[in-house]
Amino acid sequence: MFDLSSRAILRQWTPEEAHNRLQVTKVTWSGLTNVVSVGDDKCVKLWDITSKTSIQTFTGHTDYVRAVSIVPGTNLILSGSLDGTARLWDPRAQNPEVATFRHGSQSSGIVYSVLPLRGGTMFMTAGGSGIKVWDMTAGTEYPVKEMWNHQKEITALCSNADGSRVLAGGLDGHIKIYDVSTWKIVHGVKYPAPILTVSLSVHILDGLTNNSPMRSTLLLEWHPRCYHCDREQVPSNLLPSYLQSDCTSKPSGITLRFSLARNQNILSVMRS
Repeated sequence: MFDLSSRAILRQWTPEEAHNRLQVTKVTWSGLTNVVSVGDDKCVKLWDITSKTSIQTFTGHTDYVRAVSIVPGTNLILSGSLDGTARLWDPRAQNPEVATFRHGSQSSGIVYSVLPLRGGTMFMTAGGSGIKVWDMTAGTEYPVKEMWNHQKEITALCSNADGSRVLAGGLDGHIKIYDVSTWKIVHGVKYPAPILTVSLSVHILDGLTNNSPMRSTLLLEWHPRCYHCDREQVPSNLLPSYLQSDCTSKPSGITLRFSLARNQNILSVMRS
């Protein structure tokens, strides 16, 4: 754990302390003083940052755990595993494993990503070439929606700030943007390499459109490096044609405003 201002290491867990000297695959915040980690020991662990101690260890997955997320506004933890299941955990309960949702078989339904949706009762799982939408209150046997729009494994899911859009990235190099109200694809981008992670963050950029600031922008990141906002460094031949045209011609719902490229890793700033 780092302090961004000073770059100092605030907390560090050794391999022995973390997941039995095995790979740690995902870490996420749970409140202000706790984090949750998952790894190849098939466990989900809840940590107290101040004491560096493991508060709880959740067991039940039968294969490596590859995804974890916190249900917004709750203490509930969602995890996804190579065993083809997503599991819901409640740290407050005597039996913390609340429910198990089977995305698919262990050979074809590996869960690489889980994403809670706004409202607190619905979430998504991604594995194989499909995405499934689940309602926690409607049972664990059948999803309420399935989307099969990728050719290879889907590895990443994320949503925008108001929960109206979901982005899915896969090993086929495609990023697809879904409208949550209809679950239809409103836009798609083809990247020349497999997608391992997709994230969105809010930025305020001045003077990019009609000399006026955009109040809310979204940054789609296809590579987890840090980039500098320098428009002159964008080679025009690296940008798709829809990024070079006027913003009024963009697909409805998602407006691509600006694009940055460095070392052929393209970032797109969007306004929803």
